[in-house]
Amino acid sequence: MRRRTAITGLATGLLGLSGCLGETATQTETPTTGSSATPTTTSTESSGLAITKTHTYSHAVRLNNLGASPIGQIPSIDSLSDREQAVVQAALDGTYTTDAVPDWLAKFLAETTYIRDGTDYYQLDSTLPTTTITATATDREAVSGKIATYETYETAVTHDGLVRTGLLRSARQGGVELTYVWPSLQSLLESYEAVEFQGTVLSVSSTTTDPGAPYSVTATSVSLSDLADGPVWRLSTASQSVQTFVREAAAESGLYAFDNPPEDALTHLREHRYVFVDGEFYTTYVEQAGTPPIAVQASPNPQTIDSQMGLQLTLQNSSSTAVQISSGAPTPFGVLRFHKQGDESRGGLLWSPAYEDSQYVQTEGRDVVSVNSIGLSSTIEANGSTGRSFTIDSGSLSPGKYVIEGSVGYDTDEENGTVPYTVEFTVGGRG
Repeated sequence: MRRRTAITGLATGLLGLSGCLGETATQTETPTTGSSATPTTTSTESSGLAITKTHTYSHAVRLNNLGASPIGQIPSIDSLSDREQAVVQAALDGTYTTDAVPDWLAKFLAETTYIRDGTDYYQLDSTLPTTTITATATDREAVSGKIATYETYETAVTHDGLVRTGLLRSARQGGVELTYVWPSLQSLLESYEAVEFQGTVLSVSSTTTDPGAPYSVTATSVSLSDLADGPVWRLSTASQSVQTFVREAAAESGLYAFDNPPEDALTHLREHRYVFVDGEFYTTYVEQAGTPPIAVQASPNPQTIDSQMGLQLTLQNSSSTAVQISSGAPTPFGVLRFHKQGDESRGGLLWSPAYEDSQYVQTEGRDVVSVNSIGLSSTIEANGSTGRSFTIDSGSLSPGKYVIEGSVGYDTDEENGTVPYTVEFTVGGRG
């Protein structure tokens, strides 16, 4: 079975808090196995709620979209101006040459190291004149010319909306080579001998190297792995079944949960830092592979108030060793919501008094206003379980089928991972 489902909200940066925030813990003599699918319907007449299926997935991957470049913006050829396109096209055809270097050309080449043409990438190199700026610490008394204030320097290095105050820091560490010196920076270099920079007076100098005309621009093909400075898997080289699987995973904004991966798909995701899907880079994380030591179970609870239906969720540890569980606040599940089957909107809230008890969750009445982005941990002993009771306002639901989707992290001495799960229930009979 493969289920297209996005699981979000598992915080990172674990804070060790065991058995807190209203968590209940019990021991059980009959553990379940890791990945579970429970089609048996369980219900209570008083609740009006029936659990129709509980499933803990054995596998999960997370692909984060970086867009057309993993290293910052890389323009496509068709996004360039006509004169810029002419330069690039000539470079792709062989070499672009010119006897003069207008400001627009120097600026374009200074800001454009790479360009892309469809799913192919190229590096631009040129023989244009360059200006090298160096800076050394000096005594104020040794400066015969004008000393620029830091504010003057900050204004001078602001260009195209970017404040490049680190320029002199780099200039002290071996020099900065520029193909294009913008007017405000050029004025600073011509008008001042030194700059007050973060409590130190720096003597600043610049030299220009001009190889002479004709000046040239060349374009060299760059592999995806060289561009990303790490291994990249080009998905178009995979089988059609693997391509379909990875595209489905890439379309999700969180975890992609499933049980039976196509052959070699996980191997490629593990061996590559990125996967290149239809012109875009994705980081690759295999967060669960194989039957985990924990499984989620669900059962209805008798109602405690006339307008409420009860639901109990339990995490069962099927292993012979303790398992550390990580989740958002409060442990062990965080704040959970449900949605109507077939409707992926935010849906309703599974209410728990633990939300009010948690210092990381802000509530108003029976609603959660905000949750701190923090990871918490608790421990389930060997062959033990931990769980929480939730309630749903029956007056807010129409009869039908509903789904809870979530995930928890786990860690043992031998393995760790992130386990997605789903719980399906009906309200008001079959729906």
